[in-house]
Amino acid sequence: MAVNYKTIAKKLTEAGYDMKDIVSLWLQRIDRTKHTHGYIRNMVKEINSIIETEDTDKHDRESEEWGMEQEDTRLREINDRDVFDTYPEINLNSLFGED
Repeated sequence: MAVNYKTIAKKLTEAGYDMKDIVSLWLQRIDRTKHTHGYIRNMVKEINSIIETEDTDKHDRESEEWGMEQEDTRLREINDRDVFDTYPEINLNSLFGED
């Protein structure tokens, strides 16, 4: 699942971009007196990088959480097993002297 738009907006703001930058890209109405071709190219590259990084980080966090949940589930299953399933070498006959 992709990271939400609020996180992306925050990261873009932290990178120094504002609403005007984003809208000008989205509408493809670039103010050539303010933004050079190189600036636009770098902005697009950086925005794509920010989005990819945030999506990857979120995926990694979710994968780690899923793995921890699976580990917890396995531990619960192990702890909930019947003692004779966990330790098949236990022989009750020896407890009652029936060997």
